Amino acid sequence: MIILIGLIVSIALFLICFISTLNFISSIAIGVISMLYFSLYVSKKMKNKTEKIVRFQDCYHFINNFLISLSIKGHVSGALASALETQNEDTKELVDSLDSDDPMSKVTYLKNYFKFDSYSLFIDLLILYNEEGGDIIKMSANLLNQIRESEEFIINAERVNKTTIVEFSILWSFTLAILAILKFALNDFFHYIVDTPFYQVGVVCILSFALISTHVAVKKVTNVNVKGWY
Repeated sequence: MIILIGLIVSIALFLICFISTLNFISSIAIGVISMLYFSLYVSKKMKNKTEKIVRFQDCYHFINNFLISLSIKGHVSGALASALETQNEDTKELVDSLDSDDPMSKVTYLKNYFKFDSYSLFIDLLILYNEEGGDIIKMSANLLNQIRESEEFIINAERVNKTTIVEFSILWSFTLAILAILKFALNDFFHYIVDTPFYQVGVVCILSFALISTHVAVKKVTNVNVKGWY
């Protein structure tokens, strides 16, 4: 999806640059740079962000299902089996790869996969439960509330990010469209200035600024700043 968007943006910038400057080399350069940027940077950032959010959601579901099963079955092995039923294949394969039959060791080993503070707290809670017993649902209430708050934060942040992307796209679409339309609206004046270095550099600077603004926006929407993530 990101590659497709990058291709569309690259073609659009190429056309706008060529229409505005009639300079094929500058237009190709802008198009290639934008395509490389989306292919090598944006796609990687979006992939990392998506994987991190999905893994956090898997972590939340694992902890929630594990604790509910533990409160019913009363032992870690049964709770682990129930929690893994709703997990993806990566999680299951990681657990199966551990050369141990101890269920607590398997749950602890998943810290290498669920790299969140909430999972570390979950492990500490299980150790306390195994040593002293008690009502695991009451003991884990604060932990689950903390995870839910993080999930709500992510949902709200994604909503804001979508709004930011839409507003940013509309703003720059109008700006660049006006730049291209000026050629036809002021045709005589356009032919007078099109070959001047000042005009050529000015158009390239505007398009470069559009790419820089895109970079700033991408960094903002791909930054998942949630407490306890590392």
